[in-house]
Amino acid sequence: SGFGEMRNVDAISRGVEMSGSWQLTEMVGFAGAYTYTATRDKTNQQRILGIPDHRGSLSVLLTPSPRLQGRVDWRAESDQLDAPPNGGEKRRPGYARVDLYGRYLWKTGPAGAPQVAITGKVQNVLDRSYEERKEYPAPGVNFLLGAEVSI
Repeated sequence: SGFGEMRNVDAISRGVEMSGSWQLTEMVGFAGAYTYTATRDKTNQQRILGIPDHRGSLSVLLTPSPRLQGRVDWRAESDQLDAPPNGGEKRRPGYARVDLYGRYLWKTGPAGAPQVAITGKVQNVLDRSYEERKEYPAPGVNFLLGAEVSI
């Protein structure tokens, strides 16, 4: 095997995924997802690197008007084994974070005219310190702005 090459030749990965949503009212809904993954590298009898046992999310969906949508997401992952670039502890602790998302459909003209939507997201609203990969800190609170054009 070459430098930096990883192989899972003799490994097992099994799991369960589930998701669901429920619309409480015309303006408010809920969604959730959960994944359980059991992995085993048979050569060293450890979990496969980089895969958490548990991963899930819960969302509150808001639609105050047909042109305005919002969402509050809570995401969580359990600890996982990882390959730190400088050696050391292989366990990456679990984490949870909260994100906000919004979308506004801008009225551009009569029916059939191209549509433009402005989107925005605030990630890690609570400014939590965590790592998605070992020794690579995730950014603190951060903002994303975008646009969608439908022709």
